[in-house]
Amino acid sequence: MEDDFQVGFWLVSPKLNRIAKSGKILHLEPKAMRVLVCLAEHQGEVVSRKHLIDAVWMDTFVTDYVLTHSISELRRAFDDDVKQPRFIETIPKNGYRLVAPVTPVLRVAMKAVPFNPALRRFWMLCGSGLLFLAVVLLSVPFVRSRLLRQPQYKVLMAVLPFENLSGDVREEYLSDGLTEEMITRLGQLDPKRLGVIARGSVDRYKGNAEAPDQVGRRLGVQYVLRGSVHRDGNRVRVSTQLIQTDNRAEVWAETYDRDLGDIFALQTEVATAIADAIRLNLTRQKQTQLAKASPINSEAYEAYLRGRYHLFRFSETDFRRAMEYFERATRLDPQYAPAYAGLAHVWVSLGNQGIVPLDEAISKARAAALRAIELEPTLSEAYAVLAWIQVGYEWNLDAASQELRYAVELNPNDSPAHHHYAYCLWIMGKPKAAVEEMKKAWRLDPLSLFFNDEMGVAFGWRQEHDQSIQWFQKAIELDPNWIPAHMDLGIAYVKSARYEEGIAEMKRAMLLPGGAEAFYSASGRLWLAWAYAAAGNKHLAKNILNEVLKDRNRTHFAALDVARDYVALGNKDAAFAWLERAYTAHERDVVFLARMDEFAPVRSDPHFTDLLRRIGMPQ
Repeated sequence: MEDDFQVGFWLVSPKLNRIAKSGKILHLEPKAMRVLVCLAEHQGEVVSRKHLIDAVWMDTFVTDYVLTHSISELRRAFDDDVKQPRFIETIPKNGYRLVAPVTPVLRVAMKAVPFNPALRRFWMLCGSGLLFLAVVLLSVPFVRSRLLRQPQYKVLMAVLPFENLSGDVREEYLSDGLTEEMITRLGQLDPKRLGVIARGSVDRYKGNAEAPDQVGRRLGVQYVLRGSVHRDGNRVRVSTQLIQTDNRAEVWAETYDRDLGDIFALQTEVATAIADAIRLNLTRQKQTQLAKASPINSEAYEAYLRGRYHLFRFSETDFRRAMEYFERATRLDPQYAPAYAGLAHVWVSLGNQGIVPLDEAISKARAAALRAIELEPTLSEAYAVLAWIQVGYEWNLDAASQELRYAVELNPNDSPAHHHYAYCLWIMGKPKAAVEEMKKAWRLDPLSLFFNDEMGVAFGWRQEHDQSIQWFQKAIELDPNWIPAHMDLGIAYVKSARYEEGIAEMKRAMLLPGGAEAFYSASGRLWLAWAYAAAGNKHLAKNILNEVLKDRNRTHFAALDVARDYVALGNKDAAFAWLERAYTAHERDVVFLARMDEFAPVRSDPHFTDLLRRIGMPQ
């Protein structure tokens, strides 16, 4: 089937790899188009995964991921719903079925119409009449106010932590979860017009009665949403209040009594009311999307919220508790995509910290993220996790960049997606664009320790170490005991040739609570060795490095860190030997090697160039 055909109201042009409807044209990847053609050739029939892979990828060995990715692209293009498909239906453990009608397109030869001056004057008169009508309408104050109602700037809002009125600290997960859910729901309303501050920056206002105007000045927002939640069995009462920060005026307020299973519908009501209160003109597509909110399994939702609560407490015990709750949510509701995204996040975190074998963690994280995307193709969190796997562990920069661009497009208020994309841009040799992308992440979470620190890292990519130092100092002001900011500040001092200050800052970090733990101790000592070598004290640098290497059976450290120290010491043979170890172990940070200025002295060496080629990184 190479000729054009229609799927529903969409015109499909296989030769051009595009679909079109009502003047809207979308281009598809060639493989995604082949999948669509194959499904169209068997319209209404179940087509197995094996048949699709054999037909589209033929003799090429590929995994199910590539097919899942193509199906997701088609669903995005058709704006299809996995749970209520109008185009592509998933047949569990079997394959897919195209349920939309397929109609061949008949081509009719068109006869050229000779130029007619009278018609030209007619269309010119029509255009002039329409222009005159527009000018008249806009001159009427009421009409002008209605037509120009939508604000021409981006409004920023903060959702302050919802207050738990139950009096039971065990119910904190519900108030915390509702806060996070409202941040997400509001952030997806109209991302070009409304930005919503991320949870990391609003958490510090939990139990804090700071005035709205003070919150507005500190976070740079025009509105704050305050709320409370009280649970009684399976019933919840949620009270909300929208306040304008400049004059403390209440813009809107409402109280809702609902079953826990109707919480999504409640969130939709709140989001829609706020959109009207701040004069956001929602598109018809967004209104339809909001109207789709349906009751969910209340037990599954409760398990999901408990999982999110533990996920962001960042300890091994909490990660494992989070996994238990997310798995429970998927058992109670196998179609609940956010629970699978939560599982993907947990597995990546467990692998990052060496709590479970990396191969196992990444394999399970990838499977969970793909399942989330299959169930909900517009879930940006799942794309962001998948992209981080692709860039950090699969070293597949092109695929990661594509996933992250789409994640940011889906939800411009997703600060982690902007953060991950900034790293992709840096690896691709675009430090200026990378810093701008990191600024977007920070702007959505301005009081986050992590993003203030990462802003310092990003300016380091541009060799603007004075700027980096200022950002690291700002992070330390937010939390004087946060070890990463002290370490990064020390590194920035050394790169600015302020060696004594840099070494002192690194030592200070290692003396902070938690700094003496095995990982920080080994990592910190390796950075300290690098700092001494950069300052010219190679004897002390070697002694520190050798001490760390003697403890290798008792402590964890990255081979890449050892290679960095040997570069600073001028021992290229040892540096390349440890780089090979990092490559063989598939260490995550190897993907950054082409841009790390610590390796500048060996960048022109053929061994280094060969290593970058094997990694598949741009040089």
